[in-house]
Amino acid sequence: MPPTSEDDFLARIENHFSAGRPLALLERGDDCALLDLAGGLLATSDLFLEDVHFRRSYFTPEDIGHKALAVNLSDIAAMGGKALAFTLSLMVPPGPDEAFWDGLLAGMAELARIHGVHLAGGDLSRAETIGLDICALGRPGPSGRVLARGGCRPGDALFVIGELGLARAGLLALEHDGTAAKDRWPVCCAAHLRPTPRLPEGLALAESGLVRGLMDVSDGLARDLPRLLGPTLGANLALTPRDLHPELSAHAEALGQSPLELALRGGEDYALLGVAAPGDLAAILDLLPSARAIGMVSELPGLRLNGVPVTVSGHDHFSPPAGAGLRLAPIGRVRSSLTSRDQAPKCEDEDAPRAWIDLDPALLPALDGLEAGQKIQLLTWLHLADRSVLRVHPRGDRGVPKRGVLATRSPDRPNPIGLHEVTILEIRGTSLLVDGLEAVDGTPVVDVKPALKPRTK
Repeated sequence: MPPTSEDDFLARIENHFSAGRPLALLERGDDCALLDLAGGLLATSDLFLEDVHFRRSYFTPEDIGHKALAVNLSDIAAMGGKALAFTLSLMVPPGPDEAFWDGLLAGMAELARIHGVHLAGGDLSRAETIGLDICALGRPGPSGRVLARGGCRPGDALFVIGELGLARAGLLALEHDGTAAKDRWPVCCAAHLRPTPRLPEGLALAESGLVRGLMDVSDGLARDLPRLLGPTLGANLALTPRDLHPELSAHAEALGQSPLELALRGGEDYALLGVAAPGDLAAILDLLPSARAIGMVSELPGLRLNGVPVTVSGHDHFSPPAGAGLRLAPIGRVRSSLTSRDQAPKCEDEDAPRAWIDLDPALLPALDGLEAGQKIQLLTWLHLADRSVLRVHPRGDRGVPKRGVLATRSPDRPNPIGLHEVTILEIRGTSLLVDGLEAVDGTPVVDVKPALKPRTK
């Protein structure tokens, strides 16, 4: 049976790798490893994978590069460290052109320059989809102090630096409205697309000596706070909608959701979550005015918000999305001059452009019998649709319950299945040049077959 949760997977790893190592000054499980090398070395790594962590339909190349590095630097910040360098391993699929990769690297380089971080090396590999694996390195500040998780005591004060739930609101908006969400919900979308690694704040907290524990909120407050508290303690949280960003509250209202629940569930906020003795809280708030108190540590396990037990949970990489339905595995991708749905004609005969279909090399035998001039049918998983579930509101009307999209149509084309009849112009390896395809660049292809011939009586 496959692992059922992230914790299950981590426990399985622990069974194979012993915790004690000569150079490790902290056990695994914190935001970074701390190695005993010339005063301590902080090391952390994160994967950033297409259609898992980002979608090209609404992430610009610069957004992808920025966020891939930012999430790693946030781990250094959560330890109160100074970032030094990073390595970059890239998974490179066919399709994206030089301008795409230049944009991705430019977004990453700009963030690296802001924080004085050096690219130390890495690796490249051909792959089916885009992926980035970054390992960031840092060191403790002048005091040598690092801020690990734990250290909490009943009665301690809890505080955050950064917004809670704002990035989740941005994700929901972008998934629903695509790039149009950036105009309506600019702050929420920016929080999801371009998170801020809070390195100066983390370093200041470590050097102050006022903080007992610190971590960054990447999986949502409801899931990450218990990781800071440890297994025997809980927390009494005190939050009202006035403590949240106004755009988060407005977006929650538009969704018909509780803004406090959205803030608790969160995900990818990359705020700093800290704990300190109650007598030190005022000094922390003076040191960093952006910090704000959110509650206190309790002897009673579990989380309570304004006296009510918290029942929501944050993000788990191995939990299926709510309402998940049929999933399809792409066999290739479209390489097109179209970059947004707004550019795409509604039918192939409305000046749809030529485009390349890059298929998985393992499918080479399936192309036997196909030739230039032949008509084929392509089944695509529309790039600007939610590809995790096959459910939408009929005709886009939120007042109507969601139904399977294969039984619905809409003027805005939410149906994620696209059927295209196109003509092959050229076959080059496992890439097909076709005429008249209205799919945007990067759209996954899930099937290719010869066009059906009309029946003869």
